Amino acid sequence: MSDPHKQVSPSAPARRGPAPALFIFLLFPLLGLVAAVAMTLANSGQPPAPPTPAPVTVPPLATRPQLSGQPAPDFSAPTLEQTTTALSDYRGRIVFLNFWATWCGPCERELPAFQAFMERQPEDGPVVLAVNIGETYDQVNAFLSEREISGFPVLLDPYYEIAERYGVSPIPVTFVIDEAGVIRFSKFGEITPDDMRDYLEMLRG
Repeated sequence: MSDPHKQVSPSAPARRGPAPALFIFLLFPLLGLVAAVAMTLANSGQPPAPPTPAPVTVPPLATRPQLSGQPAPDFSAPTLEQTTTALSDYRGRIVFLNFWATWCGPCERELPAFQAFMERQPEDGPVVLAVNIGETYDQVNAFLSEREISGFPVLLDPYYEIAERYGVSPIPVTFVIDEAGVIRFSKFGEITPDDMRDYLEMLRG
């Protein structure tokens, strides 16, 4: 029999786990850390963002070389006929020296006007020299053949060498050169048949 006088120690209180609030308190920082690591890993394989391009400044018209009244810079260039011609070959004739490219809308509109203009000129009369800039023989030849444009010399300036000498920017540009080889007028922008007629009248007047 058990001793009724034996003292029994009170039972120790049961051990409890951490309070739920503590889990929540620790969970949010852990989730934030995981998200930060995930974003870092995801971005590590991406190329860096390209730098913001610098603004483009277009030179004002006043910076163009003032060629009117000056002798036209001479040059030689290949033609679509696969020969070479020089500007000085046309000394003694009025020359409409035009700079153009196939991608230029106003340039394309000028070409039929040049063809019609040349059809009305005598063999040794005024001439249009159309200098294509920055394109190849095949590009220019295909473009003109498709539109059935012919009847005036087309020269090639694939490396912008002639255009640079004349300060060509933008296109189209037409320089009207008199019989003595002097630039008398400069037409920046599309030239029309009426413009060409007026220039001829002023030169002959």
